[in-house]
Amino acid sequence: MKILDKNVTLHTRFSLVKSIIVVLVIFIVFAGLVYWYNPYEKARLSRDDTRVRQLQEIDRAIKVYLENNDKTKAETCDGCTIGKEIFATGPLETQDSLKMTAVTSVAVNITGWVPLDFSLNAKIGETPLKFLFLDPLNEPPYVYTYTPGKNGTYKLSTALESTQNDDTEIDDGGINDTRYELGNDLSLLP
Repeated sequence: MKILDKNVTLHTRFSLVKSIIVVLVIFIVFAGLVYWYNPYEKARLSRDDTRVRQLQEIDRAIKVYLENNDKTKAETCDGCTIGKEIFATGPLETQDSLKMTAVTSVAVNITGWVPLDFSLNAKIGETPLKFLFLDPLNEPPYVYTYTPGKNGTYKLSTALESTQNDDTEIDDGGINDTRYELGNDLSLLP
């Protein structure tokens, strides 16, 4: 009977160790999945992808506008202080020397947050864009900005949420390492 008790005790101990190992493996796999598949991070990355795609589309439309309107003479803003005025889709803190104008209009005529008339030189009823985009959150610092410069220069920018996109903001060639920037003069603020 002692041999049987010894086998039962060894079997019980082995089963207990096996159960603990299985529980630990399940816990480690679950923790890894939560770490690698963070739904909040996925949402931030998705919004960042939207931001980049939308600003690239606006950038292409501005380039078409400038090409169709002699970019050396075309103004990238009518009646504003070139290089000192920033148009944004919402409030954003900037340097005191800059004038920030929050414009929520998405119109592609001169009243939108990019104050260009995209219908110039387009076929009747057509424009390169049907409307301007707003940032998916559209609250500081996640707002789109447009800064007009001299001789048809401009800059678009937005903040990206995900820390995985920090290199995108740093390596875009612009002067602001906390914003994604594109345009034909990345030395403009913000």
